[in-house]
Amino acid sequence: MCGVRASTRAATASIVSVTASPGQRCPVATSPPPCGTRVSRSTESCRKRAVGRICAEQITPYPPGIPVLLPGERIGQDALDYLLTGIESGMVLPDPTDPQLDTVRVVA
Repeated sequence: MCGVRASTRAATASIVSVTASPGQRCPVATSPPPCGTRVSRSTESCRKRAVGRICAEQITPYPPGIPVLLPGERIGQDALDYLLTGIESGMVLPDPTDPQLDTVRVVA
């Protein structure tokens, strides 16, 4: 069974420990914390330059309607590839500022 534990250190860092099996931990750091992302300044970035940056908008393909990127998450190439393949196949992206993902809103 997998458990998740989060703690916030200062206003700009959040440490999440994921327990995959007893005694095994995998810390993952995000900056800024997701709650601070909504109040952070954001800008649009072309999708190639958005990889590795912090997402400032929710991106949910429909179908299936499950978010792929949430504010505060680091944007990975795999996530963008999945979304772009989905767009080509007819998925709709109702959440982002640019539904074709030519640009992605990121934390400035």
